[in-house]
Amino acid sequence: MTQNITVTPIPFKDQGSFLSKFFGREFALDGQNGVFSFMWALADDYKGGRWKHFYLSNGGFYMAPAEQKTYYLRVRKGFKGHVSSDAAGIVATVFTLNYLRGCTRGSTEQRFASLTSNLLRFAEGHPDAVAILSAVG
Repeated sequence: MTQNITVTPIPFKDQGSFLSKFFGREFALDGQNGVFSFMWALADDYKGGRWKHFYLSNGGFYMAPAEQKTYYLRVRKGFKGHVSSDAAGIVATVFTLNYLRGCTRGSTEQRFASLTSNLLRFAEGHPDAVAILSAVG
């Protein structure tokens, strides 16, 4: 049974400190740009725009496009399908965290591994869980 994980939206004015908290000061810009870049690579119909940031009660976080629409994702592992903007953001955040995990060692690598696990636990209870987990699997 998946634990009930609550989501808290982060106000736009607090997003800078939010990114530093989760990615770490040294990876805040790389992390944010990584999420944007993965979204560009995964969704042909993504055209940029404002993003929302979310804190999870299990210690995780994610970012998602603010525009409420569906995106068509194509992932090299074989997943193709339409997902909500929230689900697309979760997928892009997971890919970014995994990328950063592979670029780091020690406690920083552990932090990114833990953040990935927390986000995937949340994804298990998401309305688009099947699509999210298929895309990142």
